[in-house]
Amino acid sequence: MKVRDLPLKHYIGRMARNKYFSFVRYGDGEFKTLYRNRGRNGRSQEINPRLHAHMEKSLIECPKSGIYFGLQRGMLRTDESTHRVIEYLRRKQLNLKWVNGDVFHLASKSGQLFPLIRQMRRMRVVMVSPEFHKRIVNRIFKYQIFIRVPTTNAYGAYNRIANSIRAAYKQLGDDVVYSFSAGPAAEILIQDLFPEIKNSYLIDFGSLWDIFCGHRSRKYMSKEKYSSAKIHRNLGLRT
Repeated sequence: MKVRDLPLKHYIGRMARNKYFSFVRYGDGEFKTLYRNRGRNGRSQEINPRLHAHMEKSLIECPKSGIYFGLQRGMLRTDESTHRVIEYLRRKQLNLKWVNGDVFHLASKSGQLFPLIRQMRRMRVVMVSPEFHKRIVNRIFKYQIFIRVPTTNAYGAYNRIANSIRAAYKQLGDDVVYSFSAGPAAEILIQDLFPEIKNSYLIDFGSLWDIFCGHRSRKYMSKEKYSSAKIHRNLGLRT
């Protein structure tokens, strides 16, 4: 599989020049849903037939231009997982142009996220996130509207969240960054709403903001790997 490794500055440059795009991230949880595995999809979402059907339909039918399809590196970690992804895409006749789905998280991990945060401070933002992300306004950037997402089984609130995003678009108009942290539901929401939300950015940031809101939710965010000095660098603060 070919996966383009576009640098962070590529996306920041597009945001600075009003070159609109959206960004979805497909990793283990999303593909478990597409494969219709039983049990939990990672730590945040219970897989069920309705979720599986909606995610598959959304991926197949969404526009393929204007959306970056991010593939997380874990999906290519072994020959077996790579083969399974390729076989699924072949069966569904999906010829997607993949990009590195970990670009934002890798920048955070290496202490180089500040250029993105600086750019978002210059833009209007709508948060589509769990409640604890409200703390983001104190340290990272301000937001115009906050749309609450359940911390587990966010897909169960799909209709409420989608309608809230539509209302935000009606209120704010163009040139808005919609920051999604909603588990696998983020991909469905972005793909479904992309044709409606014009001249804006719908981006799945996943757990990117957790560390700045006091949640070390991923292994790379452990205190041993992610020091206060690194947090400060990512926020553009002197250490």
